[in-house]
Amino acid sequence: MKVPLDWLKEFIDIDDIPLQNLSDKMTLCGLEVDSFDENHLEVSQTPDLGYTRSILGVARFLSQLLDRKVQSPKMGEVQPILNAPCYTIDTQAKEYVLKYSLKTLHGIHNGPSPDWMQHRLKAAGMVPKNLIVDVTNYVQMALGQPMHAFDEDLLSGPLHIALQPHAAPFKTLLDTDVEIPAHAIVILSQKRVEAVAGVIGSKSSAVTESTKNIILESAQFLPTSIRRTAKTMRLSTPSSQRFENQTDPDGVELALEYASYLLSTYGKASVSFTSTSHSQTFKAHTAQIHLPRVESLLGIKTSMDELKKIFIQLDMKILEESSQSLKVEIPPYRTDLKTEIDLIEEVIKIIGFDRLLEKPASIPLSDTPPDRHVAFKRLLRKKLLEQGLMEMMTPSLINKEHLLNPHSTIEVKNALSDRSILRTTHLYGALESVLHNQNHHCHTLEGFEIGNVYFKEGAHFKELTQVSITLENPEADFLDLKGVFEALLDQLHAEKSVAIPSHLPQFHPHRQAFLEVRGQQMGVIGEIHPQLLKDFGIKRKVYFGELSLDALMHITPKTFHISPITSYPSIERDTTFVLLKSITYGFIETLIQQHRPKLLQEYSLKGIYDPDPDGNTHNVTMHWIYRSFDRSLTQEEVDKSMHEFLHKLEHEINS
Repeated sequence: MKVPLDWLKEFIDIDDIPLQNLSDKMTLCGLEVDSFDENHLEVSQTPDLGYTRSILGVARFLSQLLDRKVQSPKMGEVQPILNAPCYTIDTQAKEYVLKYSLKTLHGIHNGPSPDWMQHRLKAAGMVPKNLIVDVTNYVQMALGQPMHAFDEDLLSGPLHIALQPHAAPFKTLLDTDVEIPAHAIVILSQKRVEAVAGVIGSKSSAVTESTKNIILESAQFLPTSIRRTAKTMRLSTPSSQRFENQTDPDGVELALEYASYLLSTYGKASVSFTSTSHSQTFKAHTAQIHLPRVESLLGIKTSMDELKKIFIQLDMKILEESSQSLKVEIPPYRTDLKTEIDLIEEVIKIIGFDRLLEKPASIPLSDTPPDRHVAFKRLLRKKLLEQGLMEMMTPSLINKEHLLNPHSTIEVKNALSDRSILRTTHLYGALESVLHNQNHHCHTLEGFEIGNVYFKEGAHFKELTQVSITLENPEADFLDLKGVFEALLDQLHAEKSVAIPSHLPQFHPHRQAFLEVRGQQMGVIGEIHPQLLKDFGIKRKVYFGELSLDALMHITPKTFHISPITSYPSIERDTTFVLLKSITYGFIETLIQQHRPKLLQEYSLKGIYDPDPDGNTHNVTMHWIYRSFDRSLTQEEVDKSMHEFLHKLEHEINS
């Protein structure tokens, strides 16, 4: 922001301070000066110092650092002669309109603004247009209070403030076409939108050179609503930037009176009384600060008298005091100050950073036991990298439009972007990574992520760690994904998993499954549903699986024994079952685990043959490996064991 020095000096006396010293002190205390010359300062704006988005705000910042008084803008008294304008606020919109004031001005000589005003606007980087527009811009730049002027002769009726029921097209006063989002605050006249509150006005009632009669608006809106509207519209204006950081509630009437004075003085306007409404009573914010905490955090010695002097210098009122603490009232324009730690930060700005003692940090070392979760994450990362997968890290915040199930989700308040929901799965980050690779002509992604997901259970919040694997490879299929997880369990020396049918909407209906170990559900794997891929714009098949880290830790043995390699030969058998197609392999595997003979070392699915595609049965061939570690097995004992084993399986399947 460009700050003309002659304009700044109207609010605070800084003639005796060299510009270099002034620039250094401002930058050191949080308001960075990028450059300066004999005519202006170039100041960088930060969200936490929203009150400095004006000449008055910069003057207030300097007054706190230099202990000098701030002068109010010079204006004479304007005698109102017109009736106050009428307007209404919809009940649903009242909580978003914190303060709303209007004045009517008639008979304005709307020519060029005075030369001195044009000079200051140009010095601040703005282009002069006409008296009415220049006055609203001038007051906004001077006081930090956004204003809007409606051409009264172009309005269809009295103004009405409401919430936009649904998205609708809108032509701005800049002659651009945008879309007003649902639930935005709008200013209407006879159902026609005249302005998107806090963001921009309409072309239909915009001020022109021929405008003579206006309704002048000065207001304070809920910052979160303006931020959400501006972000959704992708339209950031000087007004929205100021409203997003919360304007000074005391500045609403001051700005309206100042603008009325300028228009009556230089435009010969007749001025009305003011119409004002409040949706809530503004209470001064208070905070308490304790001397021992100040000294502990800053590492300096100070006193209650010094603290009292500092807070008076910071334009605060001392409400209560004791030998060890102060309770202060924070001025309404300091919306960045909320808690004791904020006040302590202000203290060191005034005292000076040179008071901080320079000494080596003394940090006691303690023997902290290793965190099992951290060690297990390292182990998982190592095992998955050994499989040739690469590690991914995706955002914990996702767009609301990506939610399949809005229940039990956690929404971030005052989100700075469209990503306002804490993820409940790694899936959406994985799909965004696949889409990014696809858009950059990279059509192979084999990766994993170890990260947290978030849920809400009643009034409590839950944070869990998940392990996910994503495969996007023309040669990969569902069994490849299942094989990666089975290999991981094998690397962890855990028991084998069993695939149980699942029916989740984000996966292909016939290529998905829950993975269970010892009856405990570990997670889910599957091929992503084609419709979901289409919604993301992904053109290839994607396979995704996600397991609970805590569940993996639970089934991973802390110690394990390595069996010696036996010198005795194995005996292998193949068995073919005629099974109903409705019977899953997971069911068969569960039965095998329940009735597994002691001598059965390994087993696997050898093949499936379907002689009659239209029939309800098919042939399933299993391969069995029998082996003993202390002797050679005979054909007879293997045949006997097989007979008893298969008889049990047959009985269970038939039942």
